[in-house]
Amino acid sequence: MQRAGVNVNLFKPHSCRASAVSKALSAFMPISEIIARAGWKNEKTFQKYLISLFKETLKGLRWHF
Repeated sequence: MQRAGVNVNLFKPHSCRASAVSKALSAFMPISEIIARAGWKNEKTFQKYLISLFKETLKGLRWHF
């Protein structure tokens, strides 16, 4: 990642998956396809990811849980 010019202090390999999943969601890709492409074994993993994504987004907006 660093050789590609990515700031590795800010972005980690997991950031790539998060970006790809977010892009797929915004393109209305079927959840089953997102799960398969992300390499998750079942929908529960996707649900956990989605909840954490929303929490992080809301934290950025200064909302609290």
